[in-house]
Amino acid sequence: LYLDSSGSMINPAEAISLAVLASIVLSKKANRKGANVRGTNFSGEGQYSSTEFTRDLRPVLENFMTHYNGGTILPTDKLLESAGPKQVVIITDTYIYNKEATATAIRELINKDRRNKVTIYAVSPKIDREYLESAGAEVIQDTSTNIFKRAIGKANEVYGQWQTKTKTKK
Repeated sequence: LYLDSSGSMINPAEAISLAVLASIVLSKKANRKGANVRGTNFSGEGQYSSTEFTRDLRPVLENFMTHYNGGTILPTDKLLESAGPKQVVIITDTYIYNKEATATAIRELINKDRRNKVTIYAVSPKIDREYLESAGAEVIQDTSTNIFKRAIGKANEVYGQWQTKTKTKK
């Protein structure tokens, strides 16, 4: 799970941040369904922190509370780390400076394993979605608390399929 904490995003220490709350909800939902979670909080050049994939949510949730307040550069190297099928969620306002590198990384991730999925939760009234969708990401836009319903619905869809596939393999 990737959380944009750039200057255009709400600082959770100053106001209620739907982006941070959605990160918490998604992390807990994935964890309850048996998934390891990695939390990456990102902003400007070199401004990011990432946990290991883990079942312990404490470091993941603590990481989401940092607000860098810089630019918006997605750490694409982190996106391409680690093998195996994964569901990547990026919560952002979509104004990412390194658009081409982000689109290329999304394409590469999906081409690496067709089971890999990328969902963007766009938490801004006006978003830049074309480059993300053309790379293969699903973009879900909402600026209200409905983002939680949509996030939980998506998590149920993804982890319901994951659990079914896991049970089938046993």
